[in-house]
Amino acid sequence: MNFVIDEFLDCDVLVVGGGLAGCLAAITARMNGAEKVILVDKSRVARSGQSTFAAGIWALKFDEDDIDDWVEETIVSGDYLSDQEWVKLLWERDLAVAKDVDNWCSESGRQVFERASDGTLMRRKSRGHNRTSHGVINSMPMMEGLRAKAEDLGVEVVDRVMITDVLALDGECFGAVGLSYWTGKSCLIKARATVLASAGSGFKSIFVGHRNLTGDLQAGAYRAGVILRNMENISHNTCATHYDIHGLNLYVSVGGKWLNALGEEFMWEYDPVLGNRANQPTKCIALAREVHEGRGPIMFDLSAATPEERALCRKILPETFRVWDAANIDPFEQRIEWTTSFYGTIINGGGIHIDTRCATNVGGLYAAGDITCIPPHGGYSFGGVNIAFCAVSGAVAGESAAALLSAGRGVKADEWTINGLGARSVAEAVRPLVQGGDTSPDEVIASIQQAIIPYRVSLIKTRSTLEEALGQIEEVKARAGRMKAKDLHDLVKANEAKNMATIAELMLRAALMRKESRGFHFREDYPLVDNKEWLKWIMVQQDGKAVRLWTEDVPLPYVKPTQDYQRHRSLRQKV
Repeated sequence: MNFVIDEFLDCDVLVVGGGLAGCLAAITARMNGAEKVILVDKSRVARSGQSTFAAGIWALKFDEDDIDDWVEETIVSGDYLSDQEWVKLLWERDLAVAKDVDNWCSESGRQVFERASDGTLMRRKSRGHNRTSHGVINSMPMMEGLRAKAEDLGVEVVDRVMITDVLALDGECFGAVGLSYWTGKSCLIKARATVLASAGSGFKSIFVGHRNLTGDLQAGAYRAGVILRNMENISHNTCATHYDIHGLNLYVSVGGKWLNALGEEFMWEYDPVLGNRANQPTKCIALAREVHEGRGPIMFDLSAATPEERALCRKILPETFRVWDAANIDPFEQRIEWTTSFYGTIINGGGIHIDTRCATNVGGLYAAGDITCIPPHGGYSFGGVNIAFCAVSGAVAGESAAALLSAGRGVKADEWTINGLGARSVAEAVRPLVQGGDTSPDEVIASIQQAIIPYRVSLIKTRSTLEEALGQIEEVKARAGRMKAKDLHDLVKANEAKNMATIAELMLRAALMRKESRGFHFREDYPLVDNKEWLKWIMVQQDGKAVRLWTEDVPLPYVKPTQDYQRHRSLRQKV
């Protein structure tokens, strides 16, 4: 492999990431007049990342629903950290975009949304839903249907190319560079508008459907001067302790419940209204707290599900039930040991800061889906917002990119400058393959995981645990510069490791800065929600080789907190 660019591509709109947000961005850009649209994914478009494993949940606001109820529940459940304008936009556009997806996929014979017996879209309540609800989707057919729609529209789909860097100069983006790990060739894709939709970083932790998501373009965007937000909101889910499965939203919607070692159905102590359907931060930190305080292990009981609900779970979660069947386990008939699972910046961790056009602070660069901080979610509101936001933000980003072309935007940098930046980026990306080194990507990745995944760093934090983890990450970053990749597969992991180390540092520095508890961020040394001093977003941007952090007040145009201080949702209500 050389330090030169092997292939050059040129397009109107480049979309990076082949999940729901990326497919929607590519489709809508093409439908809004972009002549040449390229859609690139590190794996295979429609089979990469989380959208394929969406576990059946799409928050769905019907026309007859009161939008004010939805806006209020989203903001309050998200601990007032939401971008309230994005919340309103999401619920204004949600149903129309969902119907578009349903119709597009039906063109290739694929069913997305489940229907009730009367033919209307099925609706259920799961994590965090009180006045809101969600539809039930078949995620694998949805993603294959969207790929087919994109190809039918003439979108050029490029599989198995890892985009390693955004190309930007003087606050303007003009494309990206990447590596094909099948051919060993590098490519430079020049674009008049670029949409990043490649998700956050799950740090290759234990949970199905995200181990190729390593924050590559959260880190790449950061290196290009893009502002990130809410990186301290370290995301988690829960899963079976001994089996790699998913589907919790659906499980709790059919009556799933947790029991601690004392036999207590303890979630009612944390959320007296929703109990086992409490939102994700409540549930995750509560499970960790029960074990931390000596009431573990935690068992999950699904015996209350009706025969019809059991059949629905099996239909919507085929990959999960292949695991149960292979293990000879019936999850509806026996209790399963359960635990928290680390998500990092996916699902509702921090990410790229965007406005309601999906624009970043870098000209010509947009972001959609889970690579962003998911502005409507705030600290995390309720189940299905992730998928709804991926769809709506993908559509918005595609429309915005196409509108930029209509306004006459061109690539301002000359070919010499573009090619020079691209070649330097490729040289850095392939360095582990050509240099001598004394550590492997696997060793670096394991060290990152050991630093940030422990629950005393990621769930129940203190200043000392965060500072210790940050010291470990700084040491890992020094070692990462000495990685040796033995082949192209190893080279991908080396670049992933570098990106994960960057994201880990940003998460820890932001967590140290926020001296309160909110959303997924619980500080044992600052256990209250502080609306008086800390109703703020933490913003992060690269400043030379340093990390610049600052705060901005959260705008509150629609819903304001009624108290200066609140008990964090992860503390038992009865003490």
